Amino acid sequence: YVWGRKYWDILEINNSIIKKLKGCPASKAGYQLIRQQALAEGIAKNSEFNPVYSTVAYDERNIVLNKSMRTTGIMHICNEFGELFKGKAIFSSWKHQEWVEYVRNNCTEDLQKAWIIYMKTRYGM
Repeated sequence: YVWGRKYWDILEINNSIIKKLKGCPASKAGYQLIRQQALAEGIAKNSEFNPVYSTVAYDERNIVLNKSMRTTGIMHICNEFGELFKGKAIFSSWKHQEWVEYVRNNCTEDLQKAWIIYMKTRYGM
């Protein structure tokens, strides 16, 4: 708040969770997630969009990401971060592996091929 950022004016913190914290989630790897959640909350409170989600897609093998906020008391970002807030915006996470499985099981072969081309072009995969 010292730098004039208004995230904490927008976000409503869950008091039962904040008591368990050892430090500010924005002081470590959670800074970008705090910004993202504040944006989602601002959209949820000031627009007709409903529901509004703040999401993180991650590789389930990325152990470093999931443990990156342990010093603040959040043991697993993707499972616990959303519990910090009581607002309208919903925090959700999903694994890249789940999305690939969804495409395999629910899309036609032509759509799967188009998706693979898009992913290669967009992300160099």
